[in-house]
Amino acid sequence: MQFPIPWANALQRVEGSTISETISSAEGEPMVQIIHDLEDGSSVNTWLTFRKKGDEWLIGKLIGYPIELMQAQATGEPNTK
Repeated sequence: MQFPIPWANALQRVEGSTISETISSAEGEPMVQIIHDLEDGSSVNTWLTFRKKGDEWLIGKLIGYPIELMQAQATGEPNTK
């Protein structure tokens, strides 16, 4: 998978990531919480949901991924969210 250039640039602000928690969604599928430590000392939580396709588990959704926040900060544009 190739990330768009703004995403790839934003990923440089992530200094580390830690799997914090795993739970089951309301549908019984696994969810993993990841904490991203950013270069400015703050952190952002992300949840990954998974879905099963045949014998494989695939990422279903990314919830709370910090790319949008990082894009605004990286370009100097105000973050209005």
